[in-house]
Amino acid sequence: MAAMRKHEEQSRNVLSVIGVNAEASEYASYAEQQDQAANRWRKGAVIAYTAAAVVFFAAILIPMLPGVDIEQGWWESLIQKLGAPGGAAAIGYFLQRESAQHRREARTAKEIELTLTALEPFIANLHDDEQRAIRLATASKVFVSGQKVTVATPRDVETSGAG
Repeated sequence: MAAMRKHEEQSRNVLSVIGVNAEASEYASYAEQQDQAANRWRKGAVIAYTAAAVVFFAAILIPMLPGVDIEQGWWESLIQKLGAPGGAAAIGYFLQRESAQHRREARTAKEIELTLTALEPFIANLHDDEQRAIRLATASKVFVSGQKVTVATPRDVETSGAG
């Protein structure tokens, strides 16, 4: 019976490690997807900002060309020169913000992936009670609180009263 219990415990440990690795892989995949989305939004922002600059300079330079005679008041000229570039810049700003949000998501997913990957080797040489407490504290930080992810140390566990 003792040998069976030992085999059962070893099987649970193997399944636990496989589960952690699968979960870490999912976070890595999600981080990659968020990175790709952030790159798409960033490229759109660059295009919008470039369009704003081109339209702005075209609005300034076209009236200066020889043979171009545009009679308009100062306010009409101001609206013409700033309207389209301002709109394109606003679109660029929106796209830039979306890119930043995807970058934050990618960063968070990567931190969770690294935490899950590093957790078991980090606690491998600790006592079972310390391992259990650190796993619980880390799981709480990762999956419950939504706070920045860090692996709990044995000192953190002692000071928090967990375990």
